[in-house]
Amino acid sequence: MKLLLINSNIESSFAASFIEGKIDVKYASDYLDSSEKAYLKSPDKLIHCLKYITDSITGTGVRPDELDAICVITGPGSFTGIRVGLALAKGTANTLNKKIIPVDNFELIQKQAENFINQDKYCFLIPAKRPEFYYKLFEKNIEIESGCVLVDDFNAKFDKFTVLAGDFSHDYQEKLGYFNTLDKKNLNSELDSMIKLAIEKYKKGKLYEPGKIEPVYMKEFIFKHS
Repeated sequence: MKLLLINSNIESSFAASFIEGKIDVKYASDYLDSSEKAYLKSPDKLIHCLKYITDSITGTGVRPDELDAICVITGPGSFTGIRVGLALAKGTANTLNKKIIPVDNFELIQKQAENFINQDKYCFLIPAKRPEFYYKLFEKNIEIESGCVLVDDFNAKFDKFTVLAGDFSHDYQEKLGYFNTLDKKNLNSELDSMIKLAIEKYKKGKLYEPGKIEPVYMKEFIFKHS
């Protein structure tokens, strides 16, 4: 199988290839911003990552038009990141006449956590606009609720038997002390999990024309503050 993967999540933006079991990846944080004199994790640098990976694919003797599909993260998350990732994926797919495998961030973190969660009730959390999180709540592996929640409302929203899995910065640790938590940094690799999901979806025929791919914004759940 030959796949191109594009992940525009702010903290882990990358482009990668999966060619007959061999993985090559380039992270946005690898590129030095000369004005900042620092390595930044920005989806805006995905264009550099994508060029590196497509050049690398060609260097293996595989033509980009021989790819089976392009996998891309569709959200929810940073609006800018989602737009950048989808624009690159759709543009590349249209150029190469390929279909797209969409993966949303809830699917991704669930795959990352699959070896770690054995409780009846668990919730996946994805950072939204601070101090909010998008969430999906599961009970006995069945989704029962989703939306957006303020970090200050965790105690009211989730009971103490709910395992919270997500990307938690240090300033949220005090708010999470009531819960059993799984930090995304300690789960399965995001890259490996995205590849596994892409392969699973490909085998199930879950590939779509670029024009059919829509971003997952969850706009209807975002709170408006006065």
